[in-house]
Amino acid sequence: MKTNLKLILCLFFLFSINIKSQNIGVFNGENFTFKNGDENWSEPIKTNLSSKDGVTAPISIRIKFKKRVMLACHYYVEITNLSETNTVKFEIGNRYTDAQGNEVTDKFKLAPKAMDEGKLIYAEGLKKPKSTQDCLNCTWSMHFYEIKIK
Repeated sequence: MKTNLKLILCLFFLFSINIKSQNIGVFNGENFTFKNGDENWSEPIKTNLSSKDGVTAPISIRIKFKKRVMLACHYYVEITNLSETNTVKFEIGNRYTDAQGNEVTDKFKLAPKAMDEGKLIYAEGLKKPKSTQDCLNCTWSMHFYEIKIK
């Protein structure tokens, strides 16, 4: 009986490791996928930003693992304004805070059809990531703040 229970627990553990997928996503619930490997840019996610006055603009977002520094994972973020006519201005963050409790964000201002690169960092408490895969398996969502579309 104990042998069967150990076997079942072992199989469950192995199964749970194999089904774990990247959990980094954007506010709308979509997760980034890395079809070209962990060291390359993710597949783009397209979404619409909305300003307080109801104006919308389409954007495309990709991320790429940059490096691990102590407890934090660092990422590049590439955002493209897909609008033909509107300029978009906003901040991005993932609810990660610095030692003073301030959320770490990056600012973007994109003309129509423009692309820019920024950076984000994230750490899961005192859990030390050991590999690129550990950083890409973190669970965080990118959020947009102070959205202005003209």
